Parts: sequence; C-alpha cells; structure tokens
Amino acid sequence: MLFSFLKALNSLTKRRKLWSIAVFEVDSLDLLSGESTFKIVKNIGEVGFRLSKKFKSISADPFLFHYDDQLYLFYEVKTDHGRGEIHAASMSLNGKWIDHGLVLKEEHHLSYPQVFCYQSRIFMIPEAAQSGKVLLYESKNFPLKWNPISVMIDEPLRDPTLLIIDNDTFYIYGTTEKFELCLYQSGSLFEKFARVSILTKDKKCARSAGSFINYNNNMYRPVQDCSEEYGKAVYLMLVDKGMRKDCYAEPILIRPSFPKFITSQAGHHHVSCSEYGNRYYVAIDYKKDDYLINSILLGLLRLV
Repeated sequence: MLFSFLKALNSLTKRRKLWSIAVFEVDSLDLLSGESTFKIVKNIGEVGFRLSKKFKSISADPFLFHYDDQLYLFYEVKTDHGRGEIHAASMSLNGKWIDHGLVLKEEHHLSYPQVFCYQSRIFMIPEAAQSGKVLLYESKNFPLKWNPISVMIDEPLRDPTLLIIDNDTFYIYGTTEKFELCLYQSGSLFEKFARVSILTKDKKCARSAGSFINYNNNMYRPVQDCSEEYGKAVYLMLVDKGMRKDCYAEPILIRPSFPKFITSQAGHHHVSCSEYGNRYYVAIDYKKDDYLINSILLGLLRLV
C-alpha cells in the first residue's frame, strides 16, 4: 500500500518534458560555419495547461519535403495517454501555413516519418519498432492517405533512415534496443533488406537524427546524442566521399551551429533541411521543462 502511494506521489510531482518543433528560414544550409542567420517561421507544440487527455505533449521528429510548389512538414504527435501518430502541415510560397492534421495512425506507435520521392512516387518510412518491423508506405492521396506496401526489415528498429546510392543500391541505417547502429542493404526499394554490419554501439551517435544532408558537395548524417540522456543534442557526421556500394566510414562528430533559441532548451534530437522557393528552411525539434502544475495535472489524470 505504501509503495503504491509513493508511486502515485512520484507521478504527481515528477517534472515532465514538452517536445515542440521550430521551422526556420535560413540564408544558407551551412550549419557548420556559424554564419547562417535563422528566422523562425513556424512553431508547433502545445502551450498552456494539461486540462485533458488530448494534450499533445510531444510534437517531434520533423521531416521537410518539397512537393508541388508546397513545403510539407511531417512529424510525430503523441499525447501522454496514446500512441505516436503522424501529422502534416504545409507552407505556400507566400508563407501561409495549412494544418493537414492526422495523416497516418496504426495500432502501434509511429514516429520519425521520413518522406521521399522515388520514380515519381511518394513514400514514407516511419519508425514502427513497436510492430517489430520496418514498413514502407506509399501515398495514395498525398498528403492525407498512406498505404503499407511492403516489409523492408523484420526487426524492431529505431529511426530507420534511408540512403540511396546511384539509384541502384539502397541502405537503411537502423538502431536496435541495445543502441547498435546496424547497416542494411538491398538492390531494390521493394525487396527485403539484409543486415550488412553493426557500425557502432556508441550512444553518442548510434541513433540517426534525420535524413542525410547534402551540402557543398559533402554528405552529412545527423545523429542524436543519447550518451547522457535521451535527446540531449544533435551532431553531424561527415560521410566519407569515397563511400561506394560496399564501404562506409564516418569521422568524428561535428557540432552544428543552431540558433540560441534551440541550444538554450533542455535538448533537441532531430534536424531536417530543404530548399524551397529560392530559400532554405531548417526544422529542429526541442524539449523543455513543462510547468510543475502540468505535471500534477497529468498525475491526477492518470490516477483518475
């Protein structure tokens, strides 16, 4: 009885975190020099008090996707009482945003919605680790309807990230529960991927933090630092220019130059970049401490 009481008391007083997303317009996609200027154009995330179970405490894992004269943002949304879902929003050239709301929901948790175009078709690879698989979805009514079309990998991987080389070799970088970053390969997007190797077990870089970034003839893999806690910070790893179909190498971590608005938060773990309308955009998620009263309200809701 005492243990149950103490557990309930801890639930009432434990300080919670909120995850939100900021979209910036930047003058360059150079995230390394520290010379880029960041202008915030969109902020997504809950504010105020947790007065119901519909309070979306997590808006995270943003992926930018330029399509048909619109800049789309796909991201994870989760309440404290449900599973992760995929939502979308879009911005027109005049800066007007449209909230498309929920676009993909399953019986299992979804996050990390990597959206991409291949052979004039639009696909999504979300994280679906709770299902025990890596699943490929195709858009049937973009951006609102997505159908699963194949199982890419029969493993419960975190943050599966696709890399296509020369349009004929396909890699997926996925992380296991043991923080093993594993490399998978296939000769077709629509065939099963086979594990090639374990690249690293270092928690500082074992989980990817978004799609590969091409800039100034270099390719970077965003990684999230989980060495001290989940979602502490994002680094970039320069991919070896000599990478071909059978080799892969990365040097040391590089700290990107994010705006103070992001670096002053409690943490961040995802970045996405896109060119749109002769301008550049960067989306970054970030976490911050929630109000203590919200932690108490959440505890009360769970007790009820």
